Amino acid sequence: MIALCTVACIIFGMFVILYMICETAQERKTVLYSTDLAIDGDFDDYFDLVVMKSLEGIDLKIIVDGNDGAQKQSGVDAIRNLEKIAGGGYQDRAEVIIGRDHNLQSLYDADVDHRLVELLEDAKGKIDIVTVGSLRDVAALYNHDPELFEQKVGRIWIFAGDAEGTMAEYNVSLDETAFLRIMNWCEVDIYWIPCFQNGIWTRGTNTSYFVTKHEEILHDADPVLLMWFLYRFEKSGANFQSYMKDNKNTVEFMEDERNLWCAPLFPLLDDSMENYLDSYNQEYNLNVDLPCGFSEKRIMFSEGGKPAYGKGNMIHVFEIYDNERYVDFCRFILNNIFRSF
Repeated sequence: MIALCTVACIIFGMFVILYMICETAQERKTVLYSTDLAIDGDFDDYFDLVVMKSLEGIDLKIIVDGNDGAQKQSGVDAIRNLEKIAGGGYQDRAEVIIGRDHNLQSLYDADVDHRLVELLEDAKGKIDIVTVGSLRDVAALYNHDPELFEQKVGRIWIFAGDAEGTMAEYNVSLDETAFLRIMNWCEVDIYWIPCFQNGIWTRGTNTSYFVTKHEEILHDADPVLLMWFLYRFEKSGANFQSYMKDNKNTVEFMEDERNLWCAPLFPLLDDSMENYLDSYNQEYNLNVDLPCGFSEKRIMFSEGGKPAYGKGNMIHVFEIYDNERYVDFCRFILNNIFRSF
């Protein structure tokens, strides 16, 4: 009798564990992340990837954006190399989808990878979309079935554009038609984070852009992660596994400066930003609020991604309340992530 009770308890315990696993899996928010990560692309995308992969409680799907097959494959290799050094198992491998090679041919071009359609169809709840390159795959997905898209997508975070419309910023110009399609017609919550304020390399109230030395955010980084960064920095043609076994001089790398836009804001996706703020206040004996946030504005975008405020879609626009504190807080977030990765 005792043996039967023991077996019953074990079986019940197994069912409880399985139930908890299933419940946890269901609670993981899907994030579809579109990045133009490539060995010949901007190095900031590598910093973005590390932070995105560090987020807890999300089911990450990645679109590798671009119109060059070899460059996109180099992005896939970087993702898989990062997963190798991070350890974990198969469940920690992000699903990677190679984006389309060509821009939208019209505002209504719906030529999209069917796997992206399946992601929307299969989503149990609302998903988030993040773009740090072009919007061509996202716009094509929207065009395929606008009703499904607006039903299944909760928020779109778009890192692109110039806040005052002084220039056609790089991410906008990658596929201007796609940018205009989403910004002007898509009726979901759009969080717009302009890359510049009033022209190339300008900072201001509405841009997330800042510059930092590698030393300032990587001085106590996990040494294996540092080697992953160095592999890309040197654009080494060596076998990755062999490269990681050798000792490297990091002096030049640490002195180099990096333009950053996206990485420190990604903790907004899994609601961990407040945790970083608490840690920041505790470490520096402060009692400050977040130095940035969003305000709602009606905006209509025209050629070159030029915004006209006061009409169009209601969009959440990024704002910095304290510029000096913002940069310091961004560095703090990155230091913590790179140290513990």
